[in-house]
Amino acid sequence: MQYIEKSDIYTFSRTLFFIFLFRASIDIPLEFTKIGGIGLGALINLFVFFITCCLISAQKFKVPQAAIRPFLIFIIFGLISILVSPIPIESARSFFSVITYVSVFIISYYYIYSGGKYEDCRNVIIYSSVVPFFFAFFEIFMIFINGEGRLYSTFSHPNIFAFYCVLIFSISMIDFVKKECDIRGRLLFVMFFSVFCLLMTQTRSAWLALFIVLLTYGIFANRKFLIYLFLMTSCLFFIPLVQDRVIDLFSGNDVNEVLQGEALNSYAWRKLVWNSSEDMIFQSPIFGHGYNTFSYYFEDFFPLPTDKNYDAHNTYVQVAFDMGLISVFAYLFIYYCVVNKMRQLLRFDKVKYSISMGLVFSYILVGYSDNMLFYLAYNWYFWFFVGVVYFDKNSEVMFEKYER
Repeated sequence: MQYIEKSDIYTFSRTLFFIFLFRASIDIPLEFTKIGGIGLGALINLFVFFITCCLISAQKFKVPQAAIRPFLIFIIFGLISILVSPIPIESARSFFSVITYVSVFIISYYYIYSGGKYEDCRNVIIYSSVVPFFFAFFEIFMIFINGEGRLYSTFSHPNIFAFYCVLIFSISMIDFVKKECDIRGRLLFVMFFSVFCLLMTQTRSAWLALFIVLLTYGIFANRKFLIYLFLMTSCLFFIPLVQDRVIDLFSGNDVNEVLQGEALNSYAWRKLVWNSSEDMIFQSPIFGHGYNTFSYYFEDFFPLPTDKNYDAHNTYVQVAFDMGLISVFAYLFIYYCVVNKMRQLLRFDKVKYSISMGLVFSYILVGYSDNMLFYLAYNWYFWFFVGVVYFDKNSEVMFEKYER
């Protein structure tokens, strides 16, 4: 209770505080509230958007240019893609999730410029992991009893939990490495358990994401760490679970084997999906076929028999198909703006900004094999953290002094 009352986020908005504290814990319960595809989760999304509108209104509708500029082109093309969609209501509902990511980013701006501190952002995100890690502990126990299974915790899919673990580890690592806080013992436990849960999700792309975060930290902040990173990575290949997931990439790669009753591995299947969608992408290269219509058209271009329609499992293919090729560049422009700002501030805090850049780099790269835009809960935490780091007033003051 004392932590809650002292939190700047709680002072800034009590509702937002509890949303960030518990949003990671309620994915599965929210699924049971859905009626016709809409449930309590949609109301929470609307509320986050409403809070953003209230903050903008309080500032006489002066939207901060630094907060909206990175997303503007992408949002415009997203709105156009809704108009050209054969299922406009579904497209609008799906794209509204992306709008909430922008909303959270804008909220982080108002939070920082209302006097909010980075430390309280860190705390609320780390404390949000208490319930997911509690459930993960018992789920891990059941997995060991059954001898198989991937770790979900409180999330709707192992991949989402995996990327959430990467985020929790990265945020914890910043203050653990800097040795400037009095909770380093707890942070070490959080980091250890995050990695353990990450391995149990069996999500290879998230494993790569963590490697990218650590590699970026090593390159920009601590070159000696690269030696430890190489040794730790080598040791991981002696773990049977890791061995199995890596070996799986080298089996089931021949599409012809599917016709003989064999199964493709997940990566080979995704490549087949991406290649099959290429012709339709170039049929509508400017505005796409409509946001979140990849699965709608799936049976029209996929060459193999299937009883289910799938998304692209590749953010760039999904965006190109749904919103057009220009939108892919607009999407990358978002991260260019973020990384460019962090790169400028790197000289003032190498640990925080190298790890933060690593998170952004990992998000960009793993978009190659995951539908990152569809992971709502993770994206809220990701964009709130990135926004707080991006708008950090202390670093901006130092930057302005340096420029003078």
